[in-house]
Amino acid sequence: MPSITVGKGKKNPKAEILKLQKALNAVRFKCGAEDGLWGPKTQDALERFQKVYLPYSSIFK
Repeated sequence: MPSITVGKGKKNPKAEILKLQKALNAVRFKCGAEDGLWGPKTQDALERFQKVYLPYSSIFK
């Protein structure tokens, strides 16, 4: 996964979100169209990825 900072309440450059979307789709955490826009599908895919690969990530939020 790329090293980027995105999420709710942050200013997300489209290029960074696009990299994240491409990476999520590549590892089969489908987030819909790779459009560089932060939406509910991208948020959901990232949360599903984190639950699998970072099960304790919620304690750092």
